[in-house]
Amino acid sequence: AIQYADMFRHFGGLPKIDRSYSPNEQVELPRMTVEENVRFITDLLDEAAKVLPWTVSSDNDGRMTKAGAMGLKVRVLLFAASPIFNADVPYTNSEATEKHYLWYGNKIDERWNDVIKAANAFLEELNVNGGYKLVNTGNPRDDFRCAYFERGYGEVLLSTRKQAKYENN
Repeated sequence: AIQYADMFRHFGGLPKIDRSYSPNEQVELPRMTVEENVRFITDLLDEAAKVLPWTVSSDNDGRMTKAGAMGLKVRVLLFAASPIFNADVPYTNSEATEKHYLWYGNKIDERWNDVIKAANAFLEELNVNGGYKLVNTGNPRDDFRCAYFERGYGEVLLSTRKQAKYENN
């Protein structure tokens, strides 16, 4: 879901890979439409959120959490609701546009409500479980440094590294 979310924002609809393929297998997968792609990603995230812990210990920093899955769902829905995908007129004309690989093919304001619902669901879980907060020492420069370099401050939902060590530089 993480990789699909990253690629979706750049490429729109992607081929659906939901199993492994053997080296000798012929693989010709059609692209999903934007709508199919968003549903595929959000379904994966919903499925993961059901079984993942809300937080992990600092020893497991970098592992996916329920908070990360729910936060990523908000981000995917936010991209999907944005004018690049959710518009009355496509930003470009091509075969990919006609097949709805690059946009929904229409503008529906309800897509913004989907973002709000997902964000509210995340905030409700946060209010119940805690574990995440913005760093606020009163000094914005220190806040940024702490949030970016220090582990365990609770500001990062999706950590991409186990630890960071900077020596001599």
